[in-house]
Amino acid sequence: PIFEANNVKLYAKLHPAKNVAGDFYDFFFLNKKRLVILIADVSGKGVSAAFYMTIAKRTIRNACINEPDDPAKALHLANELLCEYNLKMFVSVFLIYYDFSTEQFCYGNAGHNEPVILKENGENNFFGTQHDMVLGIFPDLKFHTGEESFDIGDTLVLYTDGITEANASNEDYFGE
Repeated sequence: PIFEANNVKLYAKLHPAKNVAGDFYDFFFLNKKRLVILIADVSGKGVSAAFYMTIAKRTIRNACINEPDDPAKALHLANELLCEYNLKMFVSVFLIYYDFSTEQFCYGNAGHNEPVILKENGENNFFGTQHDMVLGIFPDLKFHTGEESFDIGDTLVLYTDGITEANASNEDYFGE
């Protein structure tokens, strides 16, 4: 685990398609009871994607700090800032605000893959489709907030299309 506290354990694994890439994850505290978790995927590959990733990661983190109560508002702010850079790239983001006191989380999805909650009883629950756009292309977009909860023993899995578009040994995509 890269983080462990209050019945929450975070694990992460990153395997770039090339030596450098634009996929990234982050987590940080907004305050003592609220944790931010995000995963993102920058368009393109290689050095240009990695460069944009550093800009996007810092921009999203700052937007969360400035909008600590609503991930949709943070996505809106991050989008406005990334559009101002006019770099002709975009980033999909799944952004979670987890509240330790209520054990609930709210989220926003800017064009990213749906996460899945692997229930302790074996069920898989995909959630988080918001039909919102990726960040960095179109200004003045509205983003939506959803809410979700999970039980002790459940596992929340966040991933990028690097997983779903990877090939199995028979050359088929793994898919979701």
